[in-house]
Amino acid sequence: MKKSVSHLEFKNLFELEVKNSFSKEKANEIFSQIIWDDLLYKPGCSNLTKLYDFSIFIMILNHLLGNKFVDDAKSYSQLILNGEFPENFNTTFYSWNSKTRQVFLNFILERLLESNQHNENYKKMYFNLKDKLHLDSGNNAEITNIWFQIGLKLKQSSSVDPCAHFLGSIGRIRYTKPLYNDLVNYDKNKAREIFNCHR
Repeated sequence: MKKSVSHLEFKNLFELEVKNSFSKEKANEIFSQIIWDDLLYKPGCSNLTKLYDFSIFIMILNHLLGNKFVDDAKSYSQLILNGEFPENFNTTFYSWNSKTRQVFLNFILERLLESNQHNENYKKMYFNLKDKLHLDSGNNAEITNIWFQIGLKLKQSSSVDPCAHFLGSIGRIRYTKPLYNDLVNYDKNKAREIFNCHR
């Protein structure tokens, strides 16, 4: 977000949206009260809550930033699926919020599901992400779950033990079911062993 803010991209888009949503007088009143540095970088609610329905601002902001970062995530995932790994991508990845990271990984997972043959680019992608982003040891269950699905679908043995550890630390079926399905497809006996250990 700060990167986008520093280039004033969303500020300009937000101003355009406000001008289109309110009368000229109301828009000018809103803009005259905004201290952008406070609004963007200080914690807590802005003084905008006193001026008008803050939910409108949140809705516009989420829409603009959400679309931008979702598009970024999809663009990066396509590059990485093609065997490229942009410089400083790890910094970009961790500058995204968790939902955007999920979009990125889900896009990769969807491409894997659509493809019957996983070529060398997919394996290169897997090891690039594993080495640069350290997703095996993440603390976000949604992201970790998608990551292990990617590894198991690519038949990567290095995914099995971390995935087993993850399955031993959670119990929600929304996480366990897809992973056990992938483990069964990878190695039925190993899947049974992990299940018996953690049931």
